[in-house]
Amino acid sequence: ERVFVSGERYRFTPLKNQRFYYEDSDGAAIYSFKSGKLKHVKDCSPGSLDENDVLQLSLTSIHNMDDPSSTRNSYHPENYLDQLTDVSVGDTISFGYYEQANNRTNGKEPIEWSVLTIEDDMALVISKDVLDWQPFHTANMIITWEDSYLREWLNNGFLNNAFTEEEIARIPTVLVPAGQEIYVNYFAGNDTYDKVFVLSSVEAEEYFYLNDSRTCRWSTYAKVRSTLTLSQKSGVGWWLRNPCNSPGYQPAVEDDGSIHQPGYGFESKTIFVRPAMWIRTS
Repeated sequence: ERVFVSGERYRFTPLKNQRFYYEDSDGAAIYSFKSGKLKHVKDCSPGSLDENDVLQLSLTSIHNMDDPSSTRNSYHPENYLDQLTDVSVGDTISFGYYEQANNRTNGKEPIEWSVLTIEDDMALVISKDVLDWQPFHTANMIITWEDSYLREWLNNGFLNNAFTEEEIARIPTVLVPAGQEIYVNYFAGNDTYDKVFVLSSVEAEEYFYLNDSRTCRWSTYAKVRSTLTLSQKSGVGWWLRNPCNSPGYQPAVEDDGSIHQPGYGFESKTIFVRPAMWIRTS
């Protein structure tokens, strides 16, 4: 049985029905990847793949192969979630863990989040810095947030990798507008219900008044994941969810904090993931 290492990259061929074909010197097999977990479906003959079933050849990262709490390099104080009742807009809070130092021997690091707004007993937060590199989608086509690879990854691989069950219980599933308020020549997709998402262009302008306030930095892990060789400049780009007018391109915040509505290619190595979500404070 093949052993896949969490976070490493393997050459899978995405198929229909959320399945993947994998082939190496030992043979070939079909796998499913749901709720952040890889599951063997069946073995098959190398080279026997029906091209009609293939969606797009890509490098796929396998996450959540371990209990998300088992490889943390430190732990929050007991009952730390009770401290969320005191948060205010502009605060930085620690919630969940994710690999950031690119050193797996010392476990995952705590994730820092910036509080953007508070409504009743919920706080909208965004990661202080980008946490990973992931493509917005794995095929060059007209795609919306609703059907994007990034949405699937955030609400499965990332969610289950970064948070314990107790922490996930604090993250509500909310209505996420598709972003049709940005003018485009085609349908922006349906509104979705998600736990984790990325901001839209309108939200990025609403919660960050100035370009400088949108700038953030990458973690060592995120840079390695992107294979980017450029040095850190004033900041780093991050994906937005609303569409633009060019198939295969997606709007993003640029490294200087400005919003680039014409967009970047779905697999751009210079655009990273800066997750956002709501957290119950009580």
